[in-house]
Amino acid sequence: MQGHDGPAMAMACHASGGLLATAGADRKVLVWDVDGGFCTHYFKGHKDVVTTLMFHPDTNKTLFLFYSLVVHLEEKFKLMLSKRLVGYNEEILDMTFLGEEEKFLAVATNLEQVQVYDLESMSCSYVLAGHTEIVLYLDTCVSSSGRPLLVTGSKDNSLSFLPLWLPDLVSVVVLKGHKRGIWSVEFSPVDQCVITASGDKTIKMWAIANGSCLKTFEGHTSSVLRASFLTRGTQFVSCGMRFILL
Repeated sequence: MQGHDGPAMAMACHASGGLLATAGADRKVLVWDVDGGFCTHYFKGHKDVVTTLMFHPDTNKTLFLFYSLVVHLEEKFKLMLSKRLVGYNEEILDMTFLGEEEKFLAVATNLEQVQVYDLESMSCSYVLAGHTEIVLYLDTCVSSSGRPLLVTGSKDNSLSFLPLWLPDLVSVVVLKGHKRGIWSVEFSPVDQCVITASGDKTIKMWAIANGSCLKTFEGHTSSVLRASFLTRGTQFVSCGMRFILL
């Protein structure tokens, strides 16, 4: 699918699996019909690159896309500062809540480590090490044993699995196979596997159990910036510097 006048920087899949939203460096947001592969809606108005977007979590409401500070069809949303993390001098690249109760927040910056904050005290509880270059992306899931698991993708071409119930919080599995940095990682919503998008123009699917590469997907002609599951894990979509692949 082609529609952006530059790299697609972010994606979001609707819970129904039928719609996909993409945000680009061209400051546009497009909504696509997954089955037909055509654009259904077009949004513009930003003065800079759109880096994050999401669908309304309640699928019973009128479909609405968040990609900026916006006005809802019926009400205005007001954002109020609840808590603040201070002390950073580096750019924040990614963040994710940990565990079902979401009591901790993992933060990736322009460093090789990931810092984990206790949201109650707002203090750094853990520093996760193991990579040799900047950590670019984070994702988390609940493992088959019912315990939280964090995966990190790095510019050092590898990804690491970190079981968050271990006292020393060391990487149990380090996966190597990409030839360039890993721009995104995402757990499957149904299977014990994870997909990675890389600057080497490929997407790889990995088994969580033993760290083996299950399959390598090719087709992009430039860096793959994002890969995300849709239709309940039966398909995935990827976006790169030039186009989007289903």
